[in-house]
Amino acid sequence: MVSNGEGVEVKQDCFALHPFYDTSDKKSIKRTFNSILHETIKERKNYGLPESL
Repeated sequence: MVSNGEGVEVKQDCFALHPFYDTSDKKSIKRTFNSILHETIKERKNYGLPESL
């Protein structure tokens, strides 16, 4: 939550954390432009994530 994105390692796994869309200023808008919905659809397509996830 502090950095609004980046990644986290849990044991042997590494997870990318996609930022939430932030409209507080122009820099934040550019940095968080990809929405969670867009990223989830992309990950489902590229990595076969289940629809129920």
